[in-house]
Amino acid sequence: MQINRIALALAFSPRLEANLAEAARLNTLFQSHLYLIHVGDYTAGNEQELQQLLQRFNLTKQNCTVLWQEGETVDTILETCKEHHTDLLITGALEKEGLLQYYMGSIARQLSRKAQCSVLMLTEPSTEPHPFRNIVVSGGECSHTADTIALAMHLAKLEKANKVDIIQESEYHNIARLSSENKTADEVDQIKQEFISEDKEKLDEILSCTDCGSLKIERHHLEGKPGFAISNYAREHEADLLVLSSPDKKLNLLDRLFTHDIEHVLANLPCSVLIVHHENLN
Repeated sequence: MQINRIALALAFSPRLEANLAEAARLNTLFQSHLYLIHVGDYTAGNEQELQQLLQRFNLTKQNCTVLWQEGETVDTILETCKEHHTDLLITGALEKEGLLQYYMGSIARQLSRKAQCSVLMLTEPSTEPHPFRNIVVSGGECSHTADTIALAMHLAKLEKANKVDIIQESEYHNIARLSSENKTADEVDQIKQEFISEDKEKLDEILSCTDCGSLKIERHHLEGKPGFAISNYAREHEADLLVLSSPDKKLNLLDRLFTHDIEHVLANLPCSVLIVHHENLN
């Protein structure tokens, strides 16, 4: 499992230096090639500022390409990623945004919803970045959960993570109750346990086919609304990275009004979030 091409959505903002430092670290970690995508006017001042930062973070023509683009920001970044066969797009993101920004879609969140590659949203980028050591991964039922877990484990091994928590979340009790009319409380609980057991077996099969090395892995079943439950868990356990599968379909405004699982996370990011898009995994 490899990330060969990384892109950073580059904006000349107060977070420029920190975002670039994080991207440079991951570029070295994955031994990949970094594409810096800036959509907007080119200025000599911006060029000079960027060149100084590239030198500071040991980014050269051999491992980094700067792309100055024009056009609508989100569409241009996505088209550029597609053109250069990007495996991972990095973008800065505020943990929580205003209601209007959420429904209209900030640039970071629009990219996360529309990208055809994996997306890493950094909530607290640092000029002196640290490895992701406390990683939470969604192990919920999805068509490409195995791909998501495989990439999470690959990253965790590179980062020498302290532990990886794999979370399976569902409204088990409600599902059991709805699927069992005229059942006693004990019978509903038994059906719930059967659902949990089935999910455990599915995860067992995935992990048996995944190289986890010597990673410390903990598995948890959470009762609650998918997306909301794992987000709360990541926040309460001070995770520094939450890894999720991308939805099986493109998200739109209705998914924000009638909330799709992942929208619970995007509404209030608990930490940096990696959304894994399976089509671009090697």
